Amino acid sequence: MKINQKYYNNKEQIQAAIPIVRNILDKLNGDNQEELKGMLINFQNELWSPKLDALLLNRMCLDISNCLVSNGIILSKEESNSFKDLFKLIQTSEK
Repeated sequence: MKINQKYYNNKEQIQAAIPIVRNILDKLNGDNQEELKGMLINFQNELWSPKLDALLLNRMCLDISNCLVSNGIILSKEESNSFKDLFKLIQTSEK
């Protein structure tokens, strides 16, 4: 069985995600954003891990989207733009 690698994240994408996640964590301050912050801290730890998951960014973006919707979190324009930058990282691997 051949594995479709276009959805895999490469090391450069994962390295680029680290400062974006850190920036997002610095900006989040709403009361209803605690679950999102905890999730991002866990993902930040995974991004630093020497054992990289090839689908980490894909999983992170799905989990973030689900958390935003299920908790009714409304982002500021600046927060939204930061998440868009993060989500763009996985789009480059899908081409």
